[in-house]
Amino acid sequence: MADVFTVLANDHQEVKGTLAELEKGPTSATGATEEQLALRKKMTEQLIIEESKHEALEEMYLWPAVREHLESGNPLADEATGQEQAAKQVLNDLDKLGADDADFEKLLGTLSRTPGSTSNSRSRRYGRCCGPR
Repeated sequence: MADVFTVLANDHQEVKGTLAELEKGPTSATGATEEQLALRKKMTEQLIIEESKHEALEEMYLWPAVREHLESGNPLADEATGQEQAAKQVLNDLDKLGADDADFEKLLGTLSRTPGSTSNSRSRRYGRCCGPR
């Protein structure tokens, strides 16, 4: 059975892959069909579900362990959880929009740049906290 850190690392890669697929398009602005837009919305809904589960695991297991075992754990966990709140708001806003809405693509684009989302800042945190041991 995998430990929580392995699950989180695998989860991270899956979410990152889904986000990369969404960033490729096609989009409403590039002439996506109704079927393609429906698929984008479904992929986004799945991303939101997976990211929500991922965040819950981090809140329950990762950040308490970081606080307990790292000398700089409290500031690191505080920064990360603050960033995650910003990412959650983006996901919440994104969930309310259709894939044909111009704001849908804007919000989707901010996800990869939002600290605490599936961005490089998270990749750096994973390397310190739950990367390969």
